[in-house]
Amino acid sequence: MAIIEPWTKELGPERAFVDYEIYSYEWIDRMTYFEDAEEALNEWSLKDAFLNHFRHRFAESGWDGHGTLQILWVPPFAGVNAPTHGFFLLHVKQKADGVSWIASRYPVIGLREE
Repeated sequence: MAIIEPWTKELGPERAFVDYEIYSYEWIDRMTYFEDAEEALNEWSLKDAFLNHFRHRFAESGWDGHGTLQILWVPPFAGVNAPTHGFFLLHVKQKADGVSWIASRYPVIGLREE
C-alpha cells in the first residue's frame, strides 16, 4: 500500500491542480493566519510543481508576479463540499495595488471565479 504524503492528501496530486478555482479579491489586509507557502510546504515532494503551477495560473489571471505565496487553512463551512476538517487556500497579495489572488480546491462561499 502506497503512503500518501499529508500535503498531497490536503492539496491533491499534481493532476488535480488544474481543477482549482482561481479568485481575485480586494482587499485582504489582516494577514495574521497566513503562512509562507515555501516554508509550510518545504517537506512536500510536489511543492515546486504546486507553487510553479499557481504562479503561472495567477499570472494568467492578472497577477503581476510580485508578492509572497502564502497558505491559509479555512474552516469547512467556508467551502462548497469541503471536507469536515477544513481545507487550504493558496494566496498572494499583489504589492502594487493590494489585490489578492486565491487558489482553492473547493469553491469558496462569497468569492466568484475569475
